Amino acid sequence: MACMPEGMPGMMGATFPMEILETPGQVTIVQEAFTQVRRVYLDVPPIAVEDAEPRFNGHSTGRWMGNTLVIETVGVKTSSRFRNVPHSAKMKITERMRLVNDEILENQVTIDDPEYLTKPWTWTWMYKRWPTYKIEEYVCEDNRYFEDPELRYQRLKVK
Repeated sequence: MACMPEGMPGMMGATFPMEILETPGQVTIVQEAFTQVRRVYLDVPPIAVEDAEPRFNGHSTGRWMGNTLVIETVGVKTSSRFRNVPHSAKMKITERMRLVNDEILENQVTIDDPEYLTKPWTWTWMYKRWPTYKIEEYVCEDNRYFEDPELRYQRLKVK
């Protein structure tokens, strides 16, 4: 568990820097932590929740509505938790991303889950552009763990 990626929506919390690349038909988000890569396919029909094979980042489709990129994500592994809140396979994440100005990107996130939430859960993340930063390599090797029955998780010593 110690070297597992955060998955969605935690990946977008940007604890570490991330890079957003727009190419024809796709927006690619690269998160430095765990070298996570998320692909948002543009202008394609969304996958039905029941047909989505579970993945850490789920299946994301997007469309432009004016200056706002609306992204819908389904199929996030139920083992991937945000703020330790459980979710069902029916969870859907909707993001609305827009540039506030030349330096700030706003991401309004809404989670709908009929099995775990009584109403939609919404918050906003703000990202600041850092044009001189270069994404670094992140290897989880130094964070390897083994499970110990008494201590639960203990760091594995690397020689």
